[in-house]
Amino acid sequence: GNVGQLKSNVQLVCAHGFLNNLDKDEVVELTVRDLPDEIKQDWMSSSKNIERSKMISEYVNITTIISPIVEDDTTKIDDSFNLYHVIEEKAKILNKEGLTKKQINQYILTDIHLHVRSFFNQKMLQNHSLLKFVEDDVMQMTKELKEVAEHELDCKFDRKFIYFLSMHIAAFLKRGKQIDVLNPQETDEIRETHVKEYEVALIFKDKIQAYFKVTVPEIEVIYLTMLIQSIKSWKENKRTGIVVAAHGNSTASSMVEVATELLGSTPIAAVDMPLTVSPAEIVSSLAEKVKQVDEGEGVLMLVDMGSLAMLETRLEQQTGVKIKTISNVTTSMVLDAVRKVNYLNLNLHAIYDSVTKDFIDLWADKPRVSGKKKAIVSICTTGGGTAKKLEEILTAIVSRTSDEQISILTVSSIKLASRMKEIEKAYEILATVGTKNPKIDAPHVPLEVLIEGEGEKVIQQVIGNGNVPASGGLSGKNVVVKELCEDSLKKYLVFLNPYHMIDMLLEWLQTVQDELRITFSNAVLIKVIMHTAFAFERVIKQNPIAFPEEEEMNDQLQNVLHITEKTLKPYEEKLGLAISEDEKIFIATIFSEEL
Repeated sequence: GNVGQLKSNVQLVCAHGFLNNLDKDEVVELTVRDLPDEIKQDWMSSSKNIERSKMISEYVNITTIISPIVEDDTTKIDDSFNLYHVIEEKAKILNKEGLTKKQINQYILTDIHLHVRSFFNQKMLQNHSLLKFVEDDVMQMTKELKEVAEHELDCKFDRKFIYFLSMHIAAFLKRGKQIDVLNPQETDEIRETHVKEYEVALIFKDKIQAYFKVTVPEIEVIYLTMLIQSIKSWKENKRTGIVVAAHGNSTASSMVEVATELLGSTPIAAVDMPLTVSPAEIVSSLAEKVKQVDEGEGVLMLVDMGSLAMLETRLEQQTGVKIKTISNVTTSMVLDAVRKVNYLNLNLHAIYDSVTKDFIDLWADKPRVSGKKKAIVSICTTGGGTAKKLEEILTAIVSRTSDEQISILTVSSIKLASRMKEIEKAYEILATVGTKNPKIDAPHVPLEVLIEGEGEKVIQQVIGNGNVPASGGLSGKNVVVKELCEDSLKKYLVFLNPYHMIDMLLEWLQTVQDELRITFSNAVLIKVIMHTAFAFERVIKQNPIAFPEEEEMNDQLQNVLHITEKTLKPYEEKLGLAISEDEKIFIATIFSEEL
């Protein structure tokens, strides 16, 4: 009756047959014993099926050989449970390609991780039929190994750990001769990189040897190490939960249904709110759904009305879960959030900012409130130095982005609630920036997001009705970096012009980014500008700093140093100042850490 279930059963029967025939090259032989128990029982117990069997045998032989017609890639068996196949095939190909041992190791680990991930995502694991393909003794041993891993690694694994590991051990026991595809250096590297997991794999080895009376070679311990590491990192990869809440009998459910249908399962829940439901019931329902989807990374609430956003703090207190809320939810916003949770592995903060940024035009396109002046509100703990600096940064961003008259209003977070009410009456607030989110219906840019760089784009989009002004590379745009560097450089540079240095170094950093094919965060840009400006100043003072002799130069650092030297040369000539080799190694080290 259920085609999906039939497909799962066929796949499981083939997987079971494949495990039983690992020693055979040409044929995977499937017999009645490969059927799941319930099908086997059902088949044997029904006289109708025996009649059907006779009828079918008139048309097909007792043994039917199914062969691919054309030998091409599409006919290969999808060896979805066999880790050895994954490792050996990948290692053979990469060795032929002449890759280094480190690259091969990295590729294989990535493959195993993806292999584990796709296995853990399979819906058929929701039922227990997979366990019917593993002998009881393997299952018992795997349960014991799960307890060992949990104790040693101080974390919890679910039943999928048993599924995956038991399939792997079953494959190992049936496999016979080992093919050692990793060379000694690669295995050494795995031991050194994943010390704790390797120790757990050694315990696994002793237990498997004692229980099954087999020899477990060192290469199998390495495979187990990589496997434990992959499952562990999959466990650690917690996703942000999503709750969609909207008024109407099925508005939220419909949006969630579309998103999961198109983009697959994710920790998401819908809260439909018929107009008859009381506020207390809404809060209770939201709290329940927030707890349901929380995996430890917090929950993004997408709501249809700004009034629901006001519940954020109350729900955080009630559930103990970190929550961020975005109003004016649409189906495309839900799709965007699900895509980011499923495929980008962003944390709650990053997803909130990313979705907000992508849908900023919703705010930008809102009809302007007539007769009100426009403002950006800067929020700080006190009205002191940080507030002043933040106001300067925002003023610079506004003046670069628009000719409109936009006020920058500074508010202390202590008086936030009362001051915001006054400001909302007199101004149309385009965005708020700073240490505390006032939870109004306008985008909020946290201080750290502004400093990191993304916030500047959000503010530019709000002011420019969804458009970010085109700029000539780093030197043309980065207001935050310029503003934050200027203060310090004005204070400490004695011989060099701070304004000229910042523009010049931003231009240089654009070249470095192009060469390294990377985009640095504002924090890195600030660090490099400060360090390099002072390095030039130290040339004049004849007081260079020395790079520690005990620090080793690896290939990557050597390559980055070469790029640093090459790109800095025109600027050294322009200033008539040559930075020392040691200073350049320091600068290259900062770049190298970001690769």
